[in-house]
Parts: sequence; C-alpha cells; structure tokens
Amino acid sequence: MKHREAIIRVLAKHRAPLHYKIIAHRALNRRWLRSYSMNADAVVCAVLSEGSRCVGGNFFRVGRGVYGLRIWIRQKLRRLVRG
Repeated sequence: MKHREAIIRVLAKHRAPLHYKIIAHRALNRRWLRSYSMNADAVVCAVLSEGSRCVGGNFFRVGRGVYGLRIWIRQKLRRLVRG
C-alpha cells in the first residue's frame, strides 16, 4: 500500500485530525505501511504537507503537524448549505 493510501485509511478510521507521528505509528502498527526509510515519520510528514499544499490534495493542515482529510471540509460545507 502506498503512503498516501495508508494515511487516508488511518484518518478515515479515526474520523478526526491527527498528528503526523501518530498517523505514522498507527499505519506501521496495522501493517498498512512498510517503511524502507529510517524515519517513517518524516516520510508521512512529507506526504501530508505536499497533499495539503496541492490544489487537488487529499489533506488539510489544522495546526503544527496536525492534518485531516480535505473531504471533511467539503462534507461540512454541504451540510451548512443544505441547512
């Protein structure tokens, strides 16, 4: 499984924004991620920051090191518009 897919699964399962170190830890424990680098946290952080900067990215930054799924924002906006 790719890093981006594993991160999405962790966040979707938790249903709330998480710190990138917690995301990396949960993905490694569930064996959704196999880290070939020495520092899996850094790889997860890089994927999250890249995904939050892109226009069509999957993530948004909540705070320092804390990220969530961008689809949550869209769903919340839809609920607000529908009333």
